[in-house]
Amino acid sequence: QLRERQRDWERLLSNPAWGQLIETLQAQADALQKEVLYRPLTCDADVYQRERQAGRLIGLLSVTDTVTTLQSEIEVEIDRLKQGDSK
Repeated sequence: QLRERQRDWERLLSNPAWGQLIETLQAQADALQKEVLYRPLTCDADVYQRERQAGRLIGLLSVTDTVTTLQSEIEVEIDRLKQGDSK
C-alpha cells in the first residue's frame, strides 16, 4: 500500500497538469508577495488586509512543501518497514 501511494505521488508530480498548477500558484504567489512587500499601508484597515494577504501567500507557498513532506514520510515508512523485515 505504501509503494502504491508512492507511485501515485510520482504519477501526480510527473503529470503536466501538476506543472501547470505549480506555475499558476507561483505566479499568484509572486504577485501577492509584491503586494505584501512593496505596497504602502495608507490606513489602519490596510494592516488587516496585509495580514490576510500574507496568510494567503504562506498557503500558496506551502503546497510544494506539503507534497515534499508527504513523500518523505512515505519513504521513511518504507525504509522502516524494510529494516523491520531484515531483522
